[in-house]
Amino acid sequence: MSAVTFKVSPVTVPPIECPKVILPTKGDLVNIFSQLANLPAQLIAAGQEETAKQIQDILDEVRSLLSIYDPKFDSLSIPEIEWEIMITRLVQDYPMYVQQKFLELISKLVPIDFKIPVLGLSIDILKIFTPEGIADIKKQLSGMSDEMVAQIEALKNDASLSPEELQKELEKLRAQRGKIVDKFWDMLPDSYKMFGGDFGLSSIELKVETIWSYIRSKLNGGMTGLLTGAFDKLIGIFSEIWDLLGLPDLPIPLPDLNVESILQSIIDAWKKKVEQGKATYADLIEELESVKLAGFDLISLIGGKIEESVETAERKIERLLEAARDFGENWPRYMLVKWMEKVTKFFEMIGLGALVEWVTFTFCDFLNILGFPKTIDLSFSEDITVGSSTQAVLPT
Repeated sequence: MSAVTFKVSPVTVPPIECPKVILPTKGDLVNIFSQLANLPAQLIAAGQEETAKQIQDILDEVRSLLSIYDPKFDSLSIPEIEWEIMITRLVQDYPMYVQQKFLELISKLVPIDFKIPVLGLSIDILKIFTPEGIADIKKQLSGMSDEMVAQIEALKNDASLSPEELQKELEKLRAQRGKIVDKFWDMLPDSYKMFGGDFGLSSIELKVETIWSYIRSKLNGGMTGLLTGAFDKLIGIFSEIWDLLGLPDLPIPLPDLNVESILQSIIDAWKKKVEQGKATYADLIEELESVKLAGFDLISLIGGKIEESVETAERKIERLLEAARDFGENWPRYMLVKWMEKVTKFFEMIGLGALVEWVTFTFCDFLNILGFPKTIDLSFSEDITVGSSTQAVLPT
């Protein structure tokens, strides 16, 4: 009898690039790392341990750079989902990082309250880029307080418990965590309630990530609101200089794309069709993919189609909803930054010339600060082909 040889599924990944844009998308980065993350196990099964180690070393190095975005699941181990979450958080962080810098500089001239309320939490935007700040918020969202962690460890170390008894006690603690998670979950708009079972999949860990993603999006929009108010105050304080320069007016109110109401109406209509036996998950996905915001469809907002080996309707739906929601917050920010580009003379004349370098700060600059690799040599594996990058359609 001949031995069965495991065959690796070859992948084609986009090249690593450093996009000099202020409206970045996640598609290419997700497709690179989620596909690479699926290879080591296959390569080991095929007897290519050395190649598997080379790929894993690359992944481990990049993952260490993105450690503050790592979901660190307790009961899940799905590498491609973990990598998509990390890249999504990376892309979400860029606009908040820049806006934080704007606000810090402006606060030297006008008072700014750096705490933004979201889902009953008061979040200090000066601490959201630190591991400690993120860990504190996620402890509150997940119910994994220090006390809960200690209880779990104590149970696992209790030699008097049988496996069945241990599992029963752990389930009790998991139920307690579930109640804490659901407190925040219940405050989410219905259109963003993913991984709660409504679309077929329920997971505490993924629910926490959905809540955290929503909070980050609202923080981004809240920071844009703070900036708009601060600029209005600056123009009032330095009205003589502003009038003398004859610059474009502050674009207020900033555009509201009404994303939440658009998405909710689509989901509500789909649910009615489901009740009548006239629609499936595929129909909802198709409907969402046809949505356009400011002239851009949701696949373009993601940055192209995401290649997946673990396909679920829930993931596809959440990805589209998340892209729409985040763009709804980023488009007003984009319009504000384009206005800032036109009024740099005003900033310089009132002592805020330092703002100017941040006005032109791109996603590429952000990646450079993190030490993100500009190139990755994958030529050592015949199972990896480097293809082409996705054509960007969003304005730069």
